[in-house]
Amino acid sequence: MSRMGGIIFLFLFPAYLYCDIIDVYNKSLDNNLEYKQALLKLEEAELGIAYFDKNYIPTISIGTSGSQLSSQGVSMTNGEFNPYTIGTEVTFEHIFGTTIQLSLPYSWDNESGHRFTSPSLRISRPLFEESNAEYLEAQAALLAAEHKLQEIEAKAGISLVKDIFSAYYSAKLESLYSRYKTTLKQNLADLRNEKDRNALKRKIFSIEKQLLQARYSGETSDLYHYIDSNDLDRYYAAVEEMGPEWEKQLPGLEGAVEKRKDLDSLEASLLAAQAKADISFLPFLPNPTFFASLTYNTGENQLDWGIGFTFSIPVLDHGERSLETRKREQGETIAKLTLENKKTEISNTIKSDLHEIDVLKIDLDILALDYQDAHDALTEAEKLYEKEIINEYDYTLIKLDYELIVLSSIQRKGNYYTYILDLMAQHSIDIKRLFE
Repeated sequence: MSRMGGIIFLFLFPAYLYCDIIDVYNKSLDNNLEYKQALLKLEEAELGIAYFDKNYIPTISIGTSGSQLSSQGVSMTNGEFNPYTIGTEVTFEHIFGTTIQLSLPYSWDNESGHRFTSPSLRISRPLFEESNAEYLEAQAALLAAEHKLQEIEAKAGISLVKDIFSAYYSAKLESLYSRYKTTLKQNLADLRNEKDRNALKRKIFSIEKQLLQARYSGETSDLYHYIDSNDLDRYYAAVEEMGPEWEKQLPGLEGAVEKRKDLDSLEASLLAAQAKADISFLPFLPNPTFFASLTYNTGENQLDWGIGFTFSIPVLDHGERSLETRKREQGETIAKLTLENKKTEISNTIKSDLHEIDVLKIDLDILALDYQDAHDALTEAEKLYEKEIINEYDYTLIKLDYELIVLSSIQRKGNYYTYILDLMAQHSIDIKRLFE
């Protein structure tokens, strides 16, 4: 490779790795059942709020039955069509608590043929309407759905990083323990003292147990559903390069409450509960629906109008109205407690993440010292081995112990970055963006 080619490769390689990571991340989401369910839930919530925010868009239906039509349908008798009516209904809802309905029937019979008959306009509104509470509930549902999707996306990113570190650690640990086992078994053949042989056998069994655990951990990793095991080193190198950038964005204890949509959702739910509590007596009222209508009678060429109301109230029930009233009365208190409990839960989670990060920083500092000691011991062992002061077996064990400390550092670093990402997620930082 030319010098210029090498420079270009070094410049593009990190971007190539990042691109790879985001592809794996997207694949993991594509196969995530919870994510697909959350997408549908979000779509449902968006539709729910659209009934209010886009109430200028009507629903339109065409059929043989409706509020102004009979339901006899289109039929034939003895090979001839019976008279029928097909109606078009245009309905506007949530217009200041009012429903507006336009109806245009289209009829046919043997005498008159095809014609439009008696178009009508009907406006109706309940006496006690709760459109404000319903709108707040729709807002709460939308914010909760958005947060849930964001939470799942964050979990997917955190799991990906955790899986990469874990798979890399397991793969290297399996290789290390395999060499450790081979070395110990070779030495076992040279031992004659029964006590020494049993001690070494116990060590071999312990190594075999850890080897099985490392192998099982690698074989059951979800990561290999999305990547080839031969590419593991590349993905590990990618997250290793990203890690220091994540540290620079490490948030603290303050600020999470202002950014979280789940808290905004609970606050909207609290406002809805307060609105319902203000009319907690509603279940015991008939709450009549008043209506007014205009109909153009095409048969008599005249405009008919009408006003009225409908109502329904149970005279005797099994306590459903009393229960509904208590729900309304207690709803505000429950909503407040839910909101406060959630704030406490978030605060405790952030404190826990910060604590774990501080502990892991100390662990990494200790491991850095252990690494330096092990490196010095390995350097000294190399010199002694070259001078034949120590044998190959002792030198190999020192070398393997050094590699084990390096792997321990990798494991701790994986945990460290996992807690950093979780802390970011608590602050509603877009985890997916970190991989782009």
